Amino acid sequence: MKHKKIFIPMISVCICITLIILLFSNKNNKGNIEQSEDIIFNSNQLKLQNQMFEIEELINFKNHLNNFYQQNILMASISQEELNQLTEEFNNLNSAYQQLLINDINNVQNQYLAINDFKQSIRNLFSDNDMTLVNQNINRNQLTEVQKKLNNLPQQSLKEEYQPYLSTILMAIEEQEKKAEEERIAAIETERKRKEEEQNRINNAYIELKNITYVSQNEQQIYNGCEAASILMGLKYKGYLTNTTLKQIVQSMPISNDPHKGFVRSIFDKEPSDVPHWIAPDALTKFAIEYSGYNNIIDITGASTDQLKAEINNDNPVVVYITYRFNTPTNWTEEMPKNLHVVLLTGYNSITGNYIIQDPYTPSNGIGRMIIDKNTFESVYNRLNRNAIVIR
Repeated sequence: MKHKKIFIPMISVCICITLIILLFSNKNNKGNIEQSEDIIFNSNQLKLQNQMFEIEELINFKNHLNNFYQQNILMASISQEELNQLTEEFNNLNSAYQQLLINDINNVQNQYLAINDFKQSIRNLFSDNDMTLVNQNINRNQLTEVQKKLNNLPQQSLKEEYQPYLSTILMAIEEQEKKAEEERIAAIETERKRKEEEQNRINNAYIELKNITYVSQNEQQIYNGCEAASILMGLKYKGYLTNTTLKQIVQSMPISNDPHKGFVRSIFDKEPSDVPHWIAPDALTKFAIEYSGYNNIIDITGASTDQLKAEINNDNPVVVYITYRFNTPTNWTEEMPKNLHVVLLTGYNSITGNYIIQDPYTPSNGIGRMIIDKNTFESVYNRLNRNAIVIR
């Protein structure tokens, strides 16, 4: 440091000036009383001795400090005992000298603490005293924190000494990350296979009547023909009315003001829209038997969902009364809500309990086959008093 070169000469000059002042003072006071001369001389001599001692202490401290502290950088090899000795020497200095050197001693102490903190931090990342085995589950944040501590130290020798250890830690982290990524990918693949197997299991659990001849009511603009379309699909499945169209069957359907005797209101028109346009299961069953000549069409109103599934198991489609798209029933009139709808039940899933229907009101995607959630189907079916017809 700069003041090191001028510090010793300055001290020498101070000593010489002090000696000259003392000698000159003694020469000019020869005319005084000898007792006074002795007192003054002894006092000045004591002061000079104290000053010389303090200067000697200062010189010794500076020499000792320079052994460990060069260009504002503390030697990394300094021990706690050596630091304690330096601190003790500093505390013994004259207060004026302490003020001159307070920044240096503080810097030494702070650097010593920072060095020890870094060393302890990097040791904590290893599981052995030789620092060859990196702790498991070390992450990049921990490494970054230790790297920052090293970067903030001015000791280049420490950086050269410990950089290989940091490289070892980095390689261990990369290996851990690679292993973790492999495990993550393996877990994803395992989960994918599990879901695929589960889905296959569910798909294989469907019990469904295949080869249903689909009949659409809205594509033929028979907007309230859901009962006729559903019963016609069921009969076609059983081999009856295979050449009959929906228009033909609805033209023969009886009309009545009593839904238990015939169709109430218009089978073609949407208006009035605030009331149901419908025919009850008993009247529909009677008409279907008479029209098709097939007697094994049975009104099973009141049947439980387990009974519905049993009919499917026996290869029998079931006409069920629900609501349009299974919405909440509204505006009840003549036993039914205005949003009454009728579909053909053709299957269910033995695992999920979901149901398969053929909806004659063709959706925009053109696919009438729909899978309906178990709870949704059963809730609406039960709220509409379990109206159903089976074609056996």
